[in-house]
Amino acid sequence: MTSGGGHSAVVMPAWSPDRGIRRTTLTLGAAAVVLIGVGAAADTMWLLGIGVWAVIAATMIELVYRP
Repeated sequence: MTSGGGHSAVVMPAWSPDRGIRRTTLTLGAAAVVLIGVGAAADTMWLLGIGVWAVIAATMIELVYRP
């Protein structure tokens, strides 16, 4: 038998999952700004492409995980 009426305690994470998603989105956005800026300055399409895909990924994460 368990004491306390048989109810188990729910353990919540010490950090908010929304905060982790927000941090990921901001990190991707900041990386995109740097990559697009460096790509434009160096005239390299592959850096511009990676920067644009980082923006797309950050946007999709924000749309899917919006609280």
